[in-house]
This record gives sequence, structure tokens and C-alpha cells, in this order.
Amino acid sequence: MSILIHLDDLVKCCGYFATTKYRDGTWKNNGYGCTHRGKKGEPGKCFSFDCPVAVNADYEDMLKHDPELAKQYEAEQEENGEIESSWMLVHRPCYLKKIFPEGGEVV
Repeated sequence: MSILIHLDDLVKCCGYFATTKYRDGTWKNNGYGCTHRGKKGEPGKCFSFDCPVAVNADYEDMLKHDPELAKQYEAEQEENGEIESSWMLVHRPCYLKKIFPEGGEVV
């Protein structure tokens, strides 16, 4: 079982998400911070390649979970070239329960 969720919705319920600023007051990583230690062993920025909660959803994931979204993504790819999606695939059961504790919308 897995859930397809937009990155901005995922960060609202992710226990690792944190907004952090540099000393000069500008946002680190456009405000997408992470307290998880990640592959480098230190907390830092929220990136799909280093996310302990989810992986970046690709066209195949979208096709499986939401065919209409997959069509939109495919059209964006054709128009803009190869771009990473802002959709994430949560696949770990412990996080599925935290994100949708009442059983919510699971695809």
C-alpha cells in the first residue's frame, strides 16, 4: 500500500519538516528544511532523493494511483522538458498511519 501526496501537503504532516533561515534571514532551500540526519549524517534540506518518509513519484506511480494526474504530468514534460514532479509516494506503513490516522484517503 502507498499514498500519492503533493510535496506541500506532505510537509504539513511530516515530523521532520522544518523551515530554517540563514544568518542573513534568507530561507534555506526556499523554506524546505529537514531535521532528519539523511545520508550525510546531518540535518539539512528537504529533498526527495534523501527523504526518509517518501520517494519522488514518477510517471508510472502517477499512472497507477491517478491516471488523470499522469496525463497532466506527461503534458508538462512535453511542454517543459524533463522536470521532477512535486508529487511524493509514501510507502512506509508507519508514515501512512501518521499521515492518515483515520484511514483517510489512501490510493
